[in-house]
Amino acid sequence: MPAAIDPLLVAIFAAGFAFAAYFTSQVTQWVVMSDELQYSKLALNIAETLSPIPEIRGEYTGSLSQLYPLLTAPFYAFWEMPTAFELVHWANAAIMASTSIPAYLLAREVTGHRFAALLVAALSVTVPWIAMGTMVLTEVAAYPAFVWAAWLMQRAMDVPATGRDALALAGIGLAFLGRTQFLILAIVFPVAILAHEAGYALAQSAPGRRRAALAAGARDAFERHRPLALLYAGGALLAIPLALLGVIGRVLGRYETTIKEGSLIPAGLADSMARHLDFIAVGIGVLPFVLAAAWAFGSLVRPTGRRGHAFAVLSVLAVLAITFQASSFNLRFAIGGPIQDRYLFYIVPLLFVGMAACLLDTRRRWKAVLIAGASFAWMVSLANFNPSGLQFFASPDTVFHHVL
Repeated sequence: MPAAIDPLLVAIFAAGFAFAAYFTSQVTQWVVMSDELQYSKLALNIAETLSPIPEIRGEYTGSLSQLYPLLTAPFYAFWEMPTAFELVHWANAAIMASTSIPAYLLAREVTGHRFAALLVAALSVTVPWIAMGTMVLTEVAAYPAFVWAAWLMQRAMDVPATGRDALALAGIGLAFLGRTQFLILAIVFPVAILAHEAGYALAQSAPGRRRAALAAGARDAFERHRPLALLYAGGALLAIPLALLGVIGRVLGRYETTIKEGSLIPAGLADSMARHLDFIAVGIGVLPFVLAAAWAFGSLVRPTGRRGHAFAVLSVLAVLAITFQASSFNLRFAIGGPIQDRYLFYIVPLLFVGMAACLLDTRRRWKAVLIAGASFAWMVSLANFNPSGLQFFASPDTVFHHVL
């Protein structure tokens, strides 16, 4: 039976929807103003004008994260605002539960194991951040969009083909429409391809042939992804004059200021990155993070196969990039630089897939697990899990931390 119609996956989606809807359906008022009202108005504008341009009352807003307003626009088109508000919260549960589908496909792609993929799918829709579905925010649609992009990038890296590269770019575009921050995946993708091809060639080479292996891997990266490489080269040439004119930041819409104000590497960045990862790891029970980290870094050096190496490279780079991005943003634009893992929780399915791959790996990577565990023990000593005034929507898992 095709993986896309696995009956147990359908059951997991239904259970995930019921689990989320139990909470989202009870919401009767706004939680985060004026953000939620803005996304409702953007959806209403789409419903009234049939235009995806982000405008409110005829004024351009610069909000490029239009995927969520697009998905919720039909409710505002056919129902009055009070009813639409209720129905959107039911839709939120379905959208977030749909993350089980790309999570399943990604895990099946990496591990080749159906029940491991089902476990990853189930875990991905029972995390604390499902609580984001109680709010009318872009995180709802961005969560599944990010995992779809990860699956498509993994496929393109594993078995290079022009069509797969095109689909991966489409997935990155979808993630970008989910949340502007995922434009960073357009950088992660080519770097991951180069690192995978060169790294895998290096791992397979004899000690005296490493320099030649790296060169051969770099050539393979270009040859196997030639149209993609030419597309990126053209994009780079176009970006140079735009950067000189000072308008390249407009691709980020209203978040243009994030590349103009303050240093991208603010003081305390490494500490903030560690603490953000601490919150994510504790929120999913620690073990998935430790096992995923052990398997990923172990697979970079001693891969069991090309497919596993591709995912190890992709997951490490994606996790580091998104963590860097979230930490840098919080330090520069949030008062006090608090932990706001709502910018980071998207990486959780990658950690679940890494955990599954570790448990199924024929190589028992106990040394890597011990090193990863010790590293996490050090990282967790940097974080403060005591109750604070942090707003619920910024880090839903803090409720869990307070209980601990």
